[in-house]
Amino acid sequence: MTISFTKLSLGKLSNTEMYQLASTSLNLIDKSQLNLENDRVISTLIIRLRQLVPSLGTLLKEEVKSDIASSLKAADKLRNDDLSSLFASIKLYKNSRQSNKQEAVKSLSSLFEQYKGVSSLDYEKKTAELTSLLDRLSKAPYKESSKLLVLGEQIENLRQSQADFYNLYLKRAEVKANRVTNNKREVRLELEIAYRRLCDYLEIVQTVSPLAELNPLTKILESIRSEYKESLNRREGHKKEKKISTTTEKVEKVS
Repeated sequence: MTISFTKLSLGKLSNTEMYQLASTSLNLIDKSQLNLENDRVISTLIIRLRQLVPSLGTLLKEEVKSDIASSLKAADKLRNDDLSSLFASIKLYKNSRQSNKQEAVKSLSSLFEQYKGVSSLDYEKKTAELTSLLDRLSKAPYKESSKLLVLGEQIENLRQSQADFYNLYLKRAEVKANRVTNNKREVRLELEIAYRRLCDYLEIVQTVSPLAELNPLTKILESIRSEYKESLNRREGHKKEKKISTTTEKVEKVS
């Protein structure tokens, strides 16, 4: 009896799809509680897959690092803008005729002067300085001065942008901590090779000398391969439709 898996072009799968295919395969194998220790080749290849899947997963997280860096830069600019807005807001009361407001302006001006140049600091120092500023603004006498000059909105904006920045900063630190030294392309290739070898070997074994104990594994792999094959077919179909549509539009324009 010849066993043949659905033909699947692994090279056409994205890194994420390859990761999901291998990860799903391992999850289903675990759930089925298959005993594969009797076949050394299969058990060795599955062990290899268990090593490579987490590595590729970690590397895929690295892809979002550039997005995080961009978002972090934007978040930092926003808190710089909020800080500038806060500093500028007291100028509205600079020529106030009310003595209490004049005193409030004087008090806050003295405080803000201590944080002049904060915007040019690196992320870590700036975060520490802004945390200090916000803390002092929440206490006397600056709390009363801020309330008198109606700076609540400006202070809250800075507090929020500082918090948003810090959350992104922690996210970036987490990504860096999970970084692996392997090159993503190499790990992807190794994973692809290990998976292909598992399927090829299983095809040969089940064709030459079928083993009932390997039937569940065969069904698991075939089921997943079929799903991804259908997904690729749909993708190719959409590409062809888009190409035909684009060609038709060009012909109509020429006409």
